[in-house]
Amino acid sequence: MALGAPLSAAAVQQDFGAWRAYMRGRVAISQDRLGEAVRQFQTALQASEHDRILRQRTFGLALLSGDEKLSFELARALEKAGQSGFDTRLVLLAQAVQDKEWDRAVEIRNGLSKENQLLFALPVIDSWLALGRGKDDPLAPIAGVGGNALAESYAAEHRAFLLGATGRTDDAMAAFQPLITGETGRATRIRLVAAAMLQRKGRKEEAAALLTGRDPVIRAAHAMVQGGKRLRTGIATPAEGMAELFVRLAADAGRDHTSQAGLVIARLATFLAPQNAETWLVTASLLADDDKPQAALDALAGISPTDPFAAQATGFRISLLQRLNRQAEALGIAQAAAAAAGAGVPEWSQLGDVLNMAELHEDAARAYARAIELTPSDQPDWRLYLLRGGAYERLGDWTRAEPDLRRAVALAPDEAVALNYLGYALLDRGLKLEEAQRLIENASAKRPGDGAITDSLAWVHYRRGNFARAIDLLEQAVQLEPAEPTINEHLGDAYWQVGRRYEARYSWRAAMVGAEEEDVLARLRRKIDFGLAAGDDSAQ
Repeated sequence: MALGAPLSAAAVQQDFGAWRAYMRGRVAISQDRLGEAVRQFQTALQASEHDRILRQRTFGLALLSGDEKLSFELARALEKAGQSGFDTRLVLLAQAVQDKEWDRAVEIRNGLSKENQLLFALPVIDSWLALGRGKDDPLAPIAGVGGNALAESYAAEHRAFLLGATGRTDDAMAAFQPLITGETGRATRIRLVAAAMLQRKGRKEEAAALLTGRDPVIRAAHAMVQGGKRLRTGIATPAEGMAELFVRLAADAGRDHTSQAGLVIARLATFLAPQNAETWLVTASLLADDDKPQAALDALAGISPTDPFAAQATGFRISLLQRLNRQAEALGIAQAAAAAAGAGVPEWSQLGDVLNMAELHEDAARAYARAIELTPSDQPDWRLYLLRGGAYERLGDWTRAEPDLRRAVALAPDEAVALNYLGYALLDRGLKLEEAQRLIENASAKRPGDGAITDSLAWVHYRRGNFARAIDLLEQAVQLEPAEPTINEHLGDAYWQVGRRYEARYSWRAAMVGAEEEDVLARLRRKIDFGLAAGDDSAQ
């Protein structure tokens, strides 16, 4: 309101209502309730429709929460008010592509060229817009891309996608070949695109042959093709092509720790191609990285239960529920997945992980045993033996734990995790200390920068009375893992043994910050109050 203008009771109440709604929205954001936050910001904006900052913030929140209708509406309002920025232009571009308003899309894209962001991706955007307009060769804009490895990588992918979208299937397959080798996440996604293209052309057997390997996503897609179910992983339209561009940009931004920028682009990908499961997975991942686990859970709801990525989404959902301390829900989902028809190794090992987290180690061992039974006998997986052995070890059942742990090391003699686990388990029990030291030294040589393994090596020296060497190693381990309670407790024990009592108590207090188990907290309190009594070091 203008200063000096008379204030009516209604105006004051309206202004207070807007402020109250805005503050409620801020609280909802802090509580990871983005949908509620959007509603409150909208209420505030309705009462303060000329507030430019509030309009921008509401737009950003609508985009973050995935409110497509409101994002488009506010982007147009911001454009009309002369408040267009890079995010606004991207949203308007996505809407124009979605509505097949190609001339407007080109106009908006030309505005993007004035920004100093995503310049390397503009040729790909031009190609998909050319396909939409149907006037020019869609391959021409990316034909001359060179001199920039990142731009060339994007152009190579989209050349294959565009060849498939324009019906040049054999040429597309030739372009796909160098992109689908290996079992990286990106190669898996591109292989799914290629298989969907072949399936769309009635080349079912070729599509199925392309979907081979141990990757659960590829195996699920193979089963769908063989069962006559249509893959929804293809790229046949400009909207789908742009979504593929955006989702990779978002994933790359996430790896570069620019999750906010990635989130904007990932949300646009979900608007353009909601049937593409990867758009939801990347969005959920970025939201989780931004400390919004509930919003990440909500995003995962966009993935169909029949999608090849459904099992991956289930695993992600379980981890988010555990992060939210909703253990019963996580366990229920894992049990349902393992009980479903066709459940295999991933589902049973996943159930074992959840049961272990819930301290149900006997049940976890049975779940891992089922996963081992389902594993092809000629392809034994060392990790399953390590996990089952670990469950037995946590039960205190060394008779059953030792054979599994040794089997894991025999199957994977170069895996530092397996070597360290067996070595520390022996050390912890005072068994075969020479062998334990060899195992842990071998693990440390393979992964010298691993704080947990450095801690194990230090504990070898501690157990042998070489406290000075143990302290050197433990101080290194603390530098590597400063918040790890076990390492801090071990360092306190070693300090105490050489008479460094003040430093010992400082390390034990540091250990209490990260410790959660009540018995560990009680032990640390005793040490802080009374020092290290005989038989009360952290190895007991």
